[in-house]
Amino acid sequence: MKKITSVLLVFVMMLSMATFSVSALTEGDWEYKILDNEIHITRYLGKDTNVVVPDTIRGCPVVSIAVNKADYTRHIKTLILPDTLKELGVGAFYGSSSLETVRIPNDVKIGREAFANCKSLKSIDLSNVLILETGAFSDCENLENVILSENLQEIPMNAFRNTKLSHIDIPRSVKKIGQGAFHNTALESVIIPGTVEIIGQGAFSTCQKLKSVVISYGTKVLDYDRYSDLNGAFGTFSYCPLLEEIYIPDTVTKLIDTFVIPKYSPNAIVFCGENSHAAEICKKKEISYITDNSVNTKINVMYNGKRVSFHKYGQNPEIIDGRTLVPLRAIFEALGASVEWDENTQTVTANRDDTEISLQIGSNKMYVNGQEKLLDVPARIINSRTLVPVRAISEAFGCNVGWNENTQTVTITQ
Repeated sequence: MKKITSVLLVFVMMLSMATFSVSALTEGDWEYKILDNEIHITRYLGKDTNVVVPDTIRGCPVVSIAVNKADYTRHIKTLILPDTLKELGVGAFYGSSSLETVRIPNDVKIGREAFANCKSLKSIDLSNVLILETGAFSDCENLENVILSENLQEIPMNAFRNTKLSHIDIPRSVKKIGQGAFHNTALESVIIPGTVEIIGQGAFSTCQKLKSVVISYGTKVLDYDRYSDLNGAFGTFSYCPLLEEIYIPDTVTKLIDTFVIPKYSPNAIVFCGENSHAAEICKKKEISYITDNSVNTKINVMYNGKRVSFHKYGQNPEIIDGRTLVPLRAIFEALGASVEWDENTQTVTANRDDTEISLQIGSNKMYVNGQEKLLDVPARIINSRTLVPVRAISEAFGCNVGWNENTQTVTITQ
């Protein structure tokens, strides 16, 4: 009797499995299910290398994809997703090793590890993506370029871990950078907007090429994640052997003492405000640091990749009428120009190589080798310091000048 019962049980199980298999919905190269008149794709059955996901099946919009198995997608090289799509499920295209190009529509949620381990992917445009989940592009070992949405609020844990990213422009909309988000990438420098309040543990750890980090005024927390079990083992910038400089503002009031480890970053110097929390941690852990109160500026100025300090001038840059003004001696010295000040005429004259610049406080005229040029904003005295328009001065000396709105940074290159 028991034997008969067992046989019947096996038969019923096989029958139910067969029934499930037969009842699966398919159309063309797609296996799917319909819920609330919406299509949820569960499998790609085709062998095409260039794949265009349909926007409708049986007249219903395609709203999600959850393939979850690399065997089905390993051969895909180009992937065009429909405008109807709302979500890519967990591991949707994980391990799609041939994938080179992806077109992602507006407002799609990219689920956990949805494109992880896509080894041929080199570039991705996420300018329309509002939500990324853990490890979305982790282990994409050849990923070099990423464009993030200006409305993205969080770069999640392990988002771009183990990739070749050499540059990242972090939008001002981002409030948090998750644990390990850029772990083991090819970043050489990074400027973090002051709108980023929290930077998680190990967010930039083991970046073998990272040399310079500027954390802008406004960031509050480094190395903190209440759900982490790392206990500070991986600090934000730990195990970065080429790291030379980290700028930390006074707004950072929560900082785990392994944010950088001198043993593994032997040339790292922290620049921080006098009596700041960062200074206390550095002193306690014998991390090399230099007092620089200009870390509290809301505007960064970079010259040939190096941050210009305004500490000894006692005045940070100001934006007036849409133009950035900086302490005159700071910018002239950074550019390698000699400076003379005439108190009687309130005139500053600077020389470098074959170029001479002259401008007067309150005047909208600047003279370059005797040639008159009009200024949008004249030089002026603020807090007993003379400030000059940084773009006009730099361009007069033959430099290229750029402005990054996200990080509020003036970039000067020669």
